[in-house]
Amino acid sequence: MLQVLISLREKKESLKKQKIALEEELNQLLNYLEQGSKKLSDAYNVKCQSTEFEIKKKEIQKQMEKESLEIVKNQQYCIDQQRIYKERADWIDKFNDKLKEDFKSCQKKEETIQIRSTVAKGIKRLFLLQLCTIFFDKENQRLLWGLHKIKLLNDVQQNMSSQDEDHLATSLGYLGLLLQQIAKIKGLTLKYEFKFKGSKSYIQSQNDTLYLFSQRPSNLKILKQSYGLLIQNLYVIMEELSVQKQWRIQSLPAIIGKIGEMLWVDA
Repeated sequence: MLQVLISLREKKESLKKQKIALEEELNQLLNYLEQGSKKLSDAYNVKCQSTEFEIKKKEIQKQMEKESLEIVKNQQYCIDQQRIYKERADWIDKFNDKLKEDFKSCQKKEETIQIRSTVAKGIKRLFLLQLCTIFFDKENQRLLWGLHKIKLLNDVQQNMSSQDEDHLATSLGYLGLLLQQIAKIKGLTLKYEFKFKGSKSYIQSQNDTLYLFSQRPSNLKILKQSYGLLIQNLYVIMEELSVQKQWRIQSLPAIIGKIGEMLWVDA
């Protein structure tokens, strides 16, 4: 009986030791499992982090590629814009050069026009001076002296001699020549065309040609008609020279004298 108890006690002790050993082994296993689980968890976390990093890296790469393409696109746009701006700048430079050339050309043309205008005015004044010298100089007034005989055309009670008619015809011819030259200098168109050809001078009416020197007995009638047409031409000249209308009631020699005074002033 005692031996049995001793045997049981020994078994108890042995089992207790086995229990302790098993507990220690179990603790070791648990520690090992805990460490392994921790390692696995850390490895998984690292892997997750690595995967997340890769995903973010790919997203960043895509974003960078997109931004890079945008940068390249913007660079190309800037290059194109620079080219356009350079073309526009070149065009503006050419346009400015053309403007400068046109301005110089306009200046030259304006100077030429001014010179021509000055020359034209000088020539015009020279012509007026010559005209005044020919017709209104004291020594040459005899060209129009016969105009004083114009009153004889309207005096039916007084017969004109052949000499008076010749003097009047000569003066009317010179009057037609004077009006014609004034019209040319002033750039006017007379109402009736006059041709000075000495003894064959004539004035052209609408339906007829009136020769100032004609054979009698029609000479007096032609002189009256020619005088009437020349008066119409004279009114054109008076209007251009701004001769006051009240001068129209004056005698023909007085009117011609007034025109001479005005021409002397212009010359």
